Amino acid sequence: MATLLVGRCVQFRIMPFSFLEAYDLMKLNRKDVVQDEFIFDYINWGGFPLRFSFTQEREVKTYMANAGNDSPKHASCWFI
Repeated sequence: MATLLVGRCVQFRIMPFSFLEAYDLMKLNRKDVVQDEFIFDYINWGGFPLRFSFTQEREVKTYMANAGNDSPKHASCWFI
């Protein structure tokens, strides 16, 4: 039936920010960051865009643990 939405999913592939893009984002958000110190944060956590919206380290850890998980429980898709 055309009215059923079961199993329909649209996935978006999101590429991580480069170091300079991530650094510029931090500056745009008015966060005081020093480039020489921020590089350690970037190496540790990477440049996935959504991770910059978290303020606590445990939130970043949870997000990063699930970011590459394609299981149905953690599927990153929008149902249409």
